[in-house]
Amino acid sequence: MSEIQIRRARVGETGALVELWMLMMAEHQRMDPSIRLTSDAAKHYQSYLHSHLLDVSAIVLVAIEDRRPVGFTLAMKCQNLPMFEPEHYGYISDMVVHPSQRGRGLGQEMLRRTEDWLRRQGVSSVQLQVYTGNEPGQRFWSRAGFRPFLQRMWLEL
Repeated sequence: MSEIQIRRARVGETGALVELWMLMMAEHQRMDPSIRLTSDAAKHYQSYLHSHLLDVSAIVLVAIEDRRPVGFTLAMKCQNLPMFEPEHYGYISDMVVHPSQRGRGLGQEMLRRTEDWLRRQGVSSVQLQVYTGNEPGQRFWSRAGFRPFLQRMWLEL
């Protein structure tokens, strides 16, 4: 494996990051067929990603190997509801590592850097969501110290 550089993503890289996200979502859809994307999901995710690249309360880190993205993470500082503490929390919206790069510590390093950034923003806790069918993802986050906190439920009408 050549050296992997982790840095802030640039606006011009959104296309490649969307491709990684779509790859991850295809994996998720194989784990749970109830995950359905719209025909223009890539376009909408690109807009979502672009808005967070420009947002000072968010960070998009990209892992680059041989001048191509092989992973990224998107996290943000969020305002909690006024009746709950702490006032702010971190939220990891997405973390993607290309299948060819998994098991090499890249996800752990991106998480470490994301947590460092969130701490500098004054955040003391982090939330995220993992699909119940994503057992590898659940293992990754559990090993990183995350614990179940809230169960989100679904009913098809």
